[in-house]
Amino acid sequence: MSLQRTKIALAAIVVFFVLATAYIAAVIVWRQEALREVSRYNTSWLASQAVNEFTRLEQRITAFAMPGSGVTKDDVELRFEILLNRMNLLNAGEFQDFVTKDAERVAIVREFNDLVLAAQPLIEQLESPGAAARALAMLAPLEPKLASLASAANRHGAENVAEDQRELIRLHWLFTALAGGLIVCGIALILMLFWHNRMLERARLELAMLAGDLESNSELLKTTLNSIDQGLVMFDSSDTVKIYNRRALEILNLSPESMPTKAAFNFFHQHQRRNDGVTELHTHREAREPKLLADEKSRIEEQRTFDGRIIEVRRSALQAGGEVLTYTDVTDRKAAEHAKDNFLATMSHEIRTPLTGLLGMTDLLAADDLSEKHIRYVQNIKNSGRHLLAVVSDVLDFSRIEAGKLELETVSFSMIDVLENVRSILFPEADERGLQMLIDVEDCPPPPVRGDPTRLAQVLINLVGNGIKFTHQGEVGIRLIHEVVDGGRVKLQVHVHDTGAGFPIEKQAQLFEPFVQADSSMTRRYGGSGLGLAISKRLLDAMGGVIEFDSIPGVGSHFWFELTLEQGEATTASVHETKSPPEVACKRILVAEDVTLNRDLLSAVLSKQGHEVVFAQNGAEAVELVKQGRFDIVLMDVQMPVMDGVEATRRIRKLPGSRRKVTIVGLTANVIASDRERYLAAGMDDCLTKPIDWDKLFAALGRPAHSRARIHGAMA
Repeated sequence: MSLQRTKIALAAIVVFFVLATAYIAAVIVWRQEALREVSRYNTSWLASQAVNEFTRLEQRITAFAMPGSGVTKDDVELRFEILLNRMNLLNAGEFQDFVTKDAERVAIVREFNDLVLAAQPLIEQLESPGAAARALAMLAPLEPKLASLASAANRHGAENVAEDQRELIRLHWLFTALAGGLIVCGIALILMLFWHNRMLERARLELAMLAGDLESNSELLKTTLNSIDQGLVMFDSSDTVKIYNRRALEILNLSPESMPTKAAFNFFHQHQRRNDGVTELHTHREAREPKLLADEKSRIEEQRTFDGRIIEVRRSALQAGGEVLTYTDVTDRKAAEHAKDNFLATMSHEIRTPLTGLLGMTDLLAADDLSEKHIRYVQNIKNSGRHLLAVVSDVLDFSRIEAGKLELETVSFSMIDVLENVRSILFPEADERGLQMLIDVEDCPPPPVRGDPTRLAQVLINLVGNGIKFTHQGEVGIRLIHEVVDGGRVKLQVHVHDTGAGFPIEKQAQLFEPFVQADSSMTRRYGGSGLGLAISKRLLDAMGGVIEFDSIPGVGSHFWFELTLEQGEATTASVHETKSPPEVACKRILVAEDVTLNRDLLSAVLSKQGHEVVFAQNGAEAVELVKQGRFDIVLMDVQMPVMDGVEATRRIRKLPGSRRKVTIVGLTANVIASDRERYLAAGMDDCLTKPIDWDKLFAALGRPAHSRARIHGAMA
């Protein structure tokens, strides 16, 4: 029985006990008052007294008529006076109620009154025995009637006595039952009190145990919170701080003594403004847009403190109101990421720079009159260089994805154009291997969509390229299915199948893991970094898509992915549309490049196009040459000794006159988008990555001169 039910039972017993006691007391008082009213028994007494007094009067009158009896007239008159008194009693009160209930009784009393009043004159003039005889004769008829009235009164009294006896018996049993009930209730009350005390004692012990557990858990929670390397502050719905740990105070430069009893969000906010807290302060109600959406209820901000630390703040809403803020000092992590980025940039530069000369010289060599054997040698060199370039690109892409630095563009494009672009890139390789490359599109092609066509083409190139690489005979096919869903969105489903070697069943679960191939021999036989599928899956995840596959060893593989995109606007030009190279007038070109091989390469290619080429070996020389002479365009390597290309560009843009408006195209082995933005912000008009794509270089040379230089001039 719970404490609540015990209390209710006790209250009910007490209420019953009180009501029963009050009822018994009321009944006893009421019956005592009733028993005190003896008038209910007067009826019999009055009738008997009337009969007795009537008999005594007759006896006095008879004695008065007898000589020598000693009864005087006064004795007779006294008895008559007493009889008159009794007559008056019979005419009032309880007796009158008794009389009026029966007509015969009413007649007897009336006759009694009449005769007594009629006999009064005789009694008053009673002088001789004759008068006495007449009085007796007048009263004689009343005797039997008064006797009958007395008998009826006696019966009435006996009935009242019997009724009172029954009432007393009923009260006796009632009192007995109530007394027994009160005894039982008292015993029950005592037992309930005893049980209640035991329950209270047990509850007290349980509460003590719970309090101990709570205190222990509170200490454990406090120890746990203070042991983690993240600062944590929890606010309730009224912005009052409920929980905080030691690390939060350290990150926010607070001490436990400075914390008020009921700290609020504004306390932290004002402290950060007064002290060396975060410089990019957010407010609780008007937080700046989050840098990264962690999920629907959390967002992450990066804030820099006055002392140079970088704090990552995660804000998570609570279902009951309020929020939890976690502070993480990511200074070391950011430094490590920066070091990693620098390493990747350096690696990219150190690999891509010689590859620029290698592949460029290979292209120049292939243009000469070579024997078939030498042409095969050159092609092998070119394929090996491009394979190395693909591995470097995969590593850099995977690194950016894992670091959360992948940036997707959103433009309108045609999926048909993307497929054609993929076909144009991979068809020569498929044809060289004797494979059919099939593209199956519905009769009604999908409408234009909005997304990142470059990354989508990268996924398809990885999937189709794997199919071509692992297929010795047969075909590699692409099938495009689409469906327009609610809201005008377009669901795309792309299938890529091949008739190649397939993947072993035991390796299929790890197929989308980085650096994983079906077996170690594949790396030796087919090459590759094992990153293509991992990158494809992560790209599709970032775009909100899913990818699945089926593979049967010895039969082939079937990959498909599904992606839903917003419907876009019609594009005016296809991404696969081939355009004739622009006719470029001969120009005077300054090439700032510190690597001799690359200078020779650019000299050979540009001179062959009829351009005048002047070289500088570092940024400082490039600035001096621009000061001294006129150039139509500057091809500026980014990483050079003495002065890099970024600083050289800034200084050129500060030159007086028209020289600062010269077109500057950066050449870099860094492929990170943030680096490209930094180069353009320094004043470069364009930026090409190494190894140089000659078509893009020729396109840059063919653009109108000073198209961006005028902007820089207006800004200066």
